Amino acid sequence: MLNIGDLWILSLIWADCRAAFIHPIRNEGDVLHIRYGLRIQASLPLSNIQEVSSALEFNPDKEEIKQAAMPMLTPNVRITLKYPLQVETILLMNRQVSTIYLAMDEPAAFALTIEQKCFHHNSE
Repeated sequence: MLNIGDLWILSLIWADCRAAFIHPIRNEGDVLHIRYGLRIQASLPLSNIQEVSSALEFNPDKEEIKQAAMPMLTPNVRITLKYPLQVETILLMNRQVSTIYLAMDEPAAFALTIEQKCFHHNSE
């Protein structure tokens, strides 16, 4: 039998999935808009990206996690920032982070695309 707490959690999961579908990660001009469901929301200037890397999976330690925005799934993309950025996390909580981890369908292609845009942006 479901109680109020169970219904709240289910509605939160539904809202997270719906938000991820409606507002995908996208690049507009010199800003990368990260709308990763309800978990990570940020507008990241390309000029603030120090490095983008991909792997089969990243396993950050506890200290790295304290300074990062993390997805619920195992991350396969790491965006290292030049300077801390305020991101909105679950339940609209704001945090300053120096790294953003994402779980992407095509991590290597995403990382390469963002690196190319950063390189092109920084050379202008």
